[in-house]
Amino acid sequence: MMLKKYENYLTVLFFKNVLIVSVVFIFLSFFINIFEEIKYLENKRTEFYYPILLTILNIPSIIFEILPFIFLLGVMFFFINLYEKDEIELLRSHGVDNFKITFIISIATLTIGILLIVIFYSFSANLKSLYLNFKYQFSNTSDHLAVVNEGGLWIKEKNGDKIFIINATTYNINSLENIKITQLSKNYKLINTIIAEKANIEKKDWILNDVKIFSEDKVTKHYKNYKYISSFNSKIISNLYSNLNSLNIFQLLKLEENYKTIGYSATEI
Repeated sequence: MMLKKYENYLTVLFFKNVLIVSVVFIFLSFFINIFEEIKYLENKRTEFYYPILLTILNIPSIIFEILPFIFLLGVMFFFINLYEKDEIELLRSHGVDNFKITFIISIATLTIGILLIVIFYSFSANLKSLYLNFKYQFSNTSDHLAVVNEGGLWIKEKNGDKIFIINATTYNINSLENIKITQLSKNYKLINTIIAEKANIEKKDWILNDVKIFSEDKVTKHYKNYKYISSFNSKIISNLYSNLNSLNIFQLLKLEENYKTIGYSATEI
């Protein structure tokens, strides 16, 4: 009975300290982030509550990223409380040494960690996705999209009054392979289709090799090299999914498969 009581007491005390530290960081994150959102929206016509809404949507993701630091501080304050109240000596007199205390809070941390990853992470990822979609409405790059799925790398970009849909089955560090570029009018009428074996995308001026261009009047042109001016280069494409914390666990697993399909490293995922 004594064993169960001190285990419960230590576990509750540990969670209490972690919770207090978490609350402090939630308030800090709110005040720091809201100024960033106000600055981001200052030149855009939005309602006064938009920065608050964006901040609330973003806070769970911020907290999840700093959870290791929160737990570290929680452990520190946990032991400080034990020493300040001389409870550590009381526990030692009943045969509870530092190893047993560490073991108890380790099990507690492991348990809450699993729950945070399975439940809280999915919750924060969904809110982060809403946050990014919300900010995307005010972005200046709304005409440019990129995604990786089973069909490879897909890019949509607008250049003047023309729209380009780009698909590549393989992506390496500075190159794309098996590329198809569909050029459309602003009314989504087909203008021509560009097919290339490979493209150097180190710069925004892509150099395509072994190119065939099929025009709407069914005329085919062949080029050994062809320059395509894009809004993307290898660096931009590599950072497409820098915000992986907007994806839940199942979406991350799916994205990992898609990355492997096009030959791109899934280490960061």
